[in-house]
Amino acid sequence: MSTSTPPGMSPHLNESYTKILDLSIRNIESGQNANNTSTSSTHSIRVTLNYPSGTLNNSRREIQLRLTNDTDPLFYFHLRINEHEYPLLKQNQGLLVDFNGFPGQLISLLEKCGDDKFLLVMNCGRDNTG
Repeated sequence: MSTSTPPGMSPHLNESYTKILDLSIRNIESGQNANNTSTSSTHSIRVTLNYPSGTLNNSRREIQLRLTNDTDPLFYFHLRINEHEYPLLKQNQGLLVDFNGFPGQLISLLEKCGDDKFLLVMNCGRDNTG
C-alpha cells in the first residue's frame, strides 16, 4: 500500500494531526486615521499539523501547519518552521518548550479548542502606522 504526500507537504515528516475546528477570523484595521475597528467571521477549518517524530534524524527537520476549508478552496494558510528558525519564534513568542516538544503542546491547545475551552482566532489586517 502506498501513500502519497499532500501538495506542499514534505515526505520526510512522519507524524501528523488533523482536526476540524471553528476558527474566528478577525479583520483588524488600525493606524493613525483608523478607529481600530474589527470585523469577525467564524469558519469551520481543517487544521493539519505535520512534524518529525522524536527518532527522525534529518538535517532539515521542520514542523508544518496547514489551515484549509473543505468548502472554500481559496482558503489556505501554510506555515513551515524548521529547527533552525524555531529559537527566534521561541524568543519572540515567549515559548517555554523546545522544538521537539512544540508539536505536542500545539496539539494540546488545539484539542482544548475542540472542547470549547479555548477559541481559535486568526487576526488579519494591516498596520498603517508606518
